[in-house]
Parts: sequence; C-alpha cells; structure tokens
Amino acid sequence: MEKGTFVVVEGGDGSGKSTVASMAAHQLRSHGLTVLNTREPGGTEVGVSIRNILLHEDICCMTELLLFLADRSEHIEKVMRPALEQGAVVICDRFSMTTSVYQGLRCNRISEDTIGLLNKVATLGIEPDITILLDVDPAIGCTRNGKVGKDDNFERAPLEFHRQVRKRFIGLAIKDAKAVIVDASQPLDDVAARVTELIMRALIGHHYACA
Repeated sequence: MEKGTFVVVEGGDGSGKSTVASMAAHQLRSHGLTVLNTREPGGTEVGVSIRNILLHEDICCMTELLLFLADRSEHIEKVMRPALEQGAVVICDRFSMTTSVYQGLRCNRISEDTIGLLNKVATLGIEPDITILLDVDPAIGCTRNGKVGKDDNFERAPLEFHRQVRKRFIGLAIKDAKAVIVDASQPLDDVAARVTELIMRALIGHHYACA
C-alpha cells in the first residue's frame, strides 16, 4: 500500500491545471514536503512518444483510448507508484476522470462502463486521495491561450465540445466523494492558494487515517 498522498488536478483546456499544479507543488516543497509534479499523457519517456501520437496523429477512437491507458499504466509503474511508496506527495495533471470525460465524448461507440473497466485494469488499484477539478467557462479557458481551432487533436475541437467536457467533468466530480470543484476563473495565485490548502487538508486526513 502506498505511503504517500496522490493528488489529481483535473479540468478542461485553459483551466490552468499545469500552472496551478506547479505553483501548489512549489508551496508544498517550501513546507519541507517531497513532491512529485507530473502529468498525463507524457509522464515517462514512453509517455512522451505516446503523447505525440495522441496529439498529432490521425488515429481511431479505440486506439486513442488504449494509448491513453497504456500511458497511464507505464506512468503508474515507472513513476507514480515508486514515489508514493517513498512517501511523496504526487500531484498529477490529469488522470482517469479525464479519460472518462474526453474519451467518453470522443469514443461514443464505447460505453462508459467499458471505459471504466479498462481504466481499472490500467490503474491497478491506484486511486487519488483527492481530485481537484478546476472549473472555468470554456469561453474563458479556451481563449486564455488562444487554443480554439488549432494546434492539436484536442485543442482544435469546437467550443461546443469544450462545453460538453465541462458538463461531464462537473457531473463526475459531484458524484465523487473525494473530488472538490474549484472556481478557476479567479486569478491564478488565488486558485493555487486554494488548491494548496485542499492538498494540505488531504495530507492531514490521509495520514491521520493511516496512523
């Protein structure tokens, strides 16, 4: 059983996940904590290759789903599980909720139950201690970095797709007892402070439960 604390930061494009996760990791390290800040896809050398395929190649939806899960399996075994076993705080930018949301929309021929079952196989029992959903109106998020209609297979999706992404994220977060929704339309410093606070609370609860 892992000794560390597993934190996932989720959200749509332009929600500030990567920046906020990095800022929160910095704050936690300033308190003397060992923190691994990583991402999916692309948290390993193999994952970088998978990420490039996912973002830029024309592949079918089942291949896309299986590649995301292959990246996750490699990421867990090579990076996250060892860090958790050493007692680190692992902050991951995207995890299984993203797969349920994006592949649930993009691979509508595949049932949610099938996606959930395949994800359980890939994660091998690793679940977040807390999932933090950064929620922002896609009209704001997608324009922060000018990401609508260009760059990669996901960023070029139309605004309506991103609205559906937001709706699904919120629906899943509401059902998840370990998920917290954070208003990501606020200044990034404020969002990062809130996220850091939530992680600190999770640390206290997690270690208390394991005592």
